[in-house]
Amino acid sequence: MENPLSPSDALNVVTRTVREALKLPYASIELQQDDNGESFAVAEDGARQAETVRFALVHRGEPIGHLVVAPRSPGEPFSTSDRRLLDMMVRHASAVVQSAKASLDLKRAAADLRESRERLVVAREEERRRLRSNLHDDLAPRLAALAYTASAAESLLDSDPGKSKTILVELQSVIRSTVTDIRRLVHDLRPPALDELGLIGAIEERIGDLSRPLPTGSSVDAARKPSALQFRLHAPNALPALPAAVEVAAFRIVTEAIVNVVRHAAASSCEVRILYPAPQGDGLALEVIDDGRGIGERSYPSAEPGGIGLPSMRERAEELGGFVRLERAGPNGTRVKAYLPIALHQEGSEPA
Repeated sequence: MENPLSPSDALNVVTRTVREALKLPYASIELQQDDNGESFAVAEDGARQAETVRFALVHRGEPIGHLVVAPRSPGEPFSTSDRRLLDMMVRHASAVVQSAKASLDLKRAAADLRESRERLVVAREEERRRLRSNLHDDLAPRLAALAYTASAAESLLDSDPGKSKTILVELQSVIRSTVTDIRRLVHDLRPPALDELGLIGAIEERIGDLSRPLPTGSSVDAARKPSALQFRLHAPNALPALPAAVEVAAFRIVTEAIVNVVRHAAASSCEVRILYPAPQGDGLALEVIDDGRGIGERSYPSAEPGGIGLPSMRERAEELGGFVRLERAGPNGTRVKAYLPIALHQEGSEPA
């Protein structure tokens, strides 16, 4: 039993058959990209020519690409019989091309997914390296120093109480600074507000933070004027217990989106929607909609140290089997849409 042709081999057979049947110097097949409508050559036979004729490839009423052929000689038209044969070959080739296109699309999607997962692994290992460095190179020596300082204060308690008191005052300051650093590390792993307030409460708190006027003379006054931006939050009265990874991803995606609205959209209103169950299925749907300057006039960079940016927003969602999309909202403005499935995720089964 012969092995089936690969998608590329099947397309090469089609182009070669067309060229040889009509004795043409060149033939190729172009596939249409689903996202932008542009075409790109995936198979060709013969030498490329300056003059070509394109025939649309259509499968079940949907355009999928073009058959591109060159006349036998420059300026020579195709005869009626040539065009009749070409039309017939185009009809038969469309089904083959559609099948090959579907296979190529699957391969491309698999490659994109593999690349996305590789980026996630790299990012996660980099985060672990950073945490290890902070713990090993900073906090661990600092805690060891605290122990020696406390021991020194104890040894001077009887002989020099004044010096002992000075050391203890300094020790308190160092302890407070260390606690602040530990809290920062913990916040990077999982925002405490999620445990204290839940997802909706944590998002409300972040919106409140962004809505407060900045102190006079702040260096970011020109980029952020929250007093002119009105937020509206639409959410259920309560959410079910969510897996840790879903909860953290939802919080990071929403907060990053609203921070970008504040900093880059020049918007007057921002609407945040949390939908459960989601219209897409058993999961959580998130939307952040603004009436600002719109896509193309703004970017979604990483908002601040610890911010994740649009690429990582997408990767967080895709890691859970969901998605994040950026699209226009009406004549102006931008809509960030996210979907996070939760049916397949059990509490504690994924990293937060």
